[in-house]
This record gives sequence, structure tokens and C-alpha cells, in this order.
Amino acid sequence: MTGYVPGGAVAVVADRTWLLLGVAPGSDVVRRCWELVRGGAGLDDVLSVIVHEGFRAVGSFALARHVAEERRVVLRGAAVVGLVGADGVPLELRADGVATWVDTGLPDDVVELWLAAGEARGAELPLERGVVVAGRVVARLAVVGGGVPDQDQPDADETGWSERVDETVVRHSGSPDDTRHVFAAGAPKVRAVACPARHLNPEHAIACRVCGQALPPQEAFVVPRPPLGVLRLSTGELITLDRNVVLGRDPRVTDRGADAPHGIRLANQGNDISRNHVEVRLDGWDVLVVDLGSKNGTTVIAPGWSPQELAKLIPAILTPGSRVVLGDGAFFTYEVTG
Repeated sequence: MTGYVPGGAVAVVADRTWLLLGVAPGSDVVRRCWELVRGGAGLDDVLSVIVHEGFRAVGSFALARHVAEERRVVLRGAAVVGLVGADGVPLELRADGVATWVDTGLPDDVVELWLAAGEARGAELPLERGVVVAGRVVARLAVVGGGVPDQDQPDADETGWSERVDETVVRHSGSPDDTRHVFAAGAPKVRAVACPARHLNPEHAIACRVCGQALPPQEAFVVPRPPLGVLRLSTGELITLDRNVVLGRDPRVTDRGADAPHGIRLANQGNDISRNHVEVRLDGWDVLVVDLGSKNGTTVIAPGWSPQELAKLIPAILTPGSRVVLGDGAFFTYEVTG
């Protein structure tokens, strides 16, 4: 059950996603966010709209989603998010003094969640879905065995709350754009800027790595790192660069965690590919390639350059369009995608 208290911000609510924005009700960003939220879009898609609009225009915002595939809160400026458990112990998240925003995971079994931005006044009114002028939004959740909210389950005071938000705090002191960022385990965080088409880029880029458009002046923000492109194998198969990739005749990947490298087996036509031949590593926004001590070596052909053989175990930066040759008929090309 969701309710709201009228106020000076705009609330956008649908499908266990709640957004409170410090903008004028007629702003185009409200319409675009509503289209995304009612369509079940994830928080990163909604964030891209807010970022594209610009922090000066949007000001404070709070954004939360609590579904099986995404349990997360993001807030910036004067916005506040509160969590309440069945034991009655509250937890408040604030973004005071944060140049970018605060981004953290939600416990599976949180039973109440509220978002506040600006002044709230008057009685609480029901709101299950829609767009209203509000200063506070309250979502009362119940949980089922798998941790997914279910409105038909018992009220909050009949459920349990077994854990608090797991937070990690990173602070870069003394920087001109001193930031404090709170986040949960998951994709690595990077500082980014967005092009007019909303593609994410490194903060010092001057043109979009995806579409080539010039990047407008803007403040950098912190986001989960997007996939950095794909590897197109000689077979035509595409490997998404959302983590490291080990390629070879019969690669052995000992890490079995959620962030373990992809292990890609390549056809060995000329018997010249090593078991663990080469690794593609992601380091911030950089894509690196490392020959893992292969028997017959690895060659990189960058656009406009002569073929270069990699020094064993020494990482080299891959530029978009580079072809990496491992053996007879076995190669892949690094491509940047949106």
C-alpha cells in the first residue's frame, strides 16, 4: 500500500517503484520518468533521464525500487529516504554534502519505506499508481518467503526484518568535487557523464564513445559501470563485457562467484591456442588485454596501426575496433555498443 502527503515536489509511483522529484509538475522530465516507471523500467533508465535533464534543473530527488530483480535506493540533495523494520528501528539515508548521489541496496524484507523532499503538508492520501504533487511518499510493504513484496501478506507489524542495509562508504577528501558515495555490492561504480542520447561515458571524455556526439558541460556522477562493449568472436558470437573474459583452448576459471570471468572456449584449428591463452580485463572504463603466457603468442591489430605482438603478462589497452588474433582462424574484435 502506498500513500502520499501533498507538498512541493512531484511523486511518480507505479509497480513498486517510487520517485520523488524536486521539479515543476509540468516539467518534461516528469512525463519521461512516468513513461519509464509505468513500463517497469529499472532505476538506471530513470536515472539517465534525470541526469540528462541536469542537476540544476532537477535539484533533489529520491528514487526507490523493491522487486525481485532490483532492490535499491538512490537519492540526492535534500531528499531523505527512511527504512522501517518490524522491530520498529528506523534507518535514514541522506545525501547531505554529496556532489553526486547516494546509491545503496535495500534489505529483502524491509516493511516500510518513505521518501521525502521539500515541505509536506496535510493528511496522507492513498496513491497506488500515478503522478501527484507531494512532499512525502510512504510505501508499506509486506514480504513473502522469497523476499518479494506481496500486498496480500500480513501487515508490517506481523512480519520480520532480519538485516539492516549493507553499506560501503567511499570518500575522496580534499578533492574540488569532494564526494561521498554509498553503495551495495554489485557492479563496480564509475564516475560518468552522459551524451545527449544518454549514453554513459568516462568523465573526461569530450565525445561519446558510442555515438560520437560532443558531450555537453555537466557535473560527473557516479553510476554502476555499464557493459563496456562486446567481443565479436571469429564465429560471430558476441560476448558482453560486463566482467573479465578468459579465452583459450579449454580455459579454467577457478572463481565461481557472481563476478567470475566468462570462460570462452575457442576452436583450435592449428593446435596453436593455449588452454588459458588471453584475458580481457575491465579496469574502470578501460578494456585491457593480457597474454597469459601463451605458447604461440597473441597479436593485436588496432585500427590504423601495424600488427603488434603482446608482451606476455603485460596488460595493453584495447581501442574500439581492435582485432586480437590468438591462432590460425581464431580471433575476436572489440566493439563499443550502447
